[in-house]
Amino acid sequence: MFFGYHFFKELKAIARKFPKRNIKVAIVNALAKDDRKRADIFIQELAEEDAEILKFGKYLFGNWEYIRNLIILDIPGSCTEGQVSHVLSERFSRNPMGWSKVGLGKLSKLRVYNINGGKFTGKDLKEEPVERYCDYADRFIEENIAGAIDWSIFEGEQTIMNVNSGTQILLRRYGTDHGILGGNILS
Repeated sequence: MFFGYHFFKELKAIARKFPKRNIKVAIVNALAKDDRKRADIFIQELAEEDAEILKFGKYLFGNWEYIRNLIILDIPGSCTEGQVSHVLSERFSRNPMGWSKVGLGKLSKLRVYNINGGKFTGKDLKEEPVERYCDYADRFIEENIAGAIDWSIFEGEQTIMNVNSGTQILLRRYGTDHGILGGNILS
């Protein structure tokens, strides 16, 4: 969680509700001295005037150790949200486009590299070879017939029947006149 940001945001909101009380100093001192009892008494006093303070108290005591370590160890906090917003969202969310997973990954890495001070030019971008479909089809056929038995010896030329040849006309005529010739011979 982002305890530092949210904690100080809530602390400022409470301090605005009670401008005459030194809430920030009191809570931060209680955290620095690890004095939960003192912080609890202070929050209970404030809750008598505004019950919403109890919500802040629940958050404070639920995350006491984390917030205390943040203050005592002087941990600067996380800048993750800002990084995502300024580095990635600027290109990918605010100007929405369709991205492939591969393209999105490559462009994200390049943006982070650039933000971190890296320099790249068009010469640094390698263009991946694109296989044309006809080349893919030829490669696919070659890979799949490798080691297969050659049966081409049994493949002969196919005879193309010309429907207007003399033989075809005679056969067709014989088929339509089948009763005439056959009947005269047998009777």
